[in-house]
Amino acid sequence: SEVAHEIGTPLSIISGRTEVIQKKLPSDHPLAKDATTVLRQVERISAILRQLLDYARPRRLTRNPLPVEPVFNRVVELLEPIAIRRQVRLASRIPGPLPPILADADQLQQVLLNLVTNALDATPGGGQVRLTATADESGPIPSAGDDRPRTRRGRTPQPCVTLRVEDTGCGIPSERLEKIFEPFFSTKERGGGTGLGMAIVEDIVRAHGAAIEIESAEGRGTTVWLRWPAARAGAETAGDGNAEALPAAPAPMGKA
Repeated sequence: SEVAHEIGTPLSIISGRTEVIQKKLPSDHPLAKDATTVLRQVERISAILRQLLDYARPRRLTRNPLPVEPVFNRVVELLEPIAIRRQVRLASRIPGPLPPILADADQLQQVLLNLVTNALDATPGGGQVRLTATADESGPIPSAGDDRPRTRRGRTPQPCVTLRVEDTGCGIPSERLEKIFEPFFSTKERGGGTGLGMAIVEDIVRAHGAAIEIESAEGRGTTVWLRWPAARAGAETAGDGNAEALPAAPAPMGKA
């Protein structure tokens, strides 16, 4: 936190002075584009600092009965512009009525944002990313890719709702799949992410008493299952006396 503060203060000064310069430059001035580039890079550094702080600083977890469909719709709404720009089809589907799940709304949204962002990054133009959900799949998760390797974290709750994020992207090599939840490990090219996205996802999943399972292979896409606790009848907020420590939600830039 101290290091982030020491970096953040001069960064704010750089940002402020650059904005002043930018406002004084005509739009067609040859340095106007350079000023814009500086501001974008400052924001990128600031976002990385926010994510590091969010991973390090715990916050109280507040769980409430939450319908899945509005969360799916919000994630699609937030990330659809990115999908359109990359010519990837992003869709969500809930085949029938679902019980509400017990979740912190902001944290669940952050999990899905991280997973779908990763899926979009891995999927070439013409591919697709899908979000689906089904009720109380308490048995083994059926394989979506035959012999694709899997990795799993957490314990399956009962009863549960299974949320699924599936892509037709490049997939993850088996040797990297085993390290996917390690902090600062990234499957992206250098500079493509901090490597905290999936570590944050795992922390949120475990704090909710949920489970995550990933099946992937190089060139064969990736499927992520989230086994999330279903809200029992009469469930109330679990955010005061029973609250748990959890990393706060970062900006939706977290990448594995």
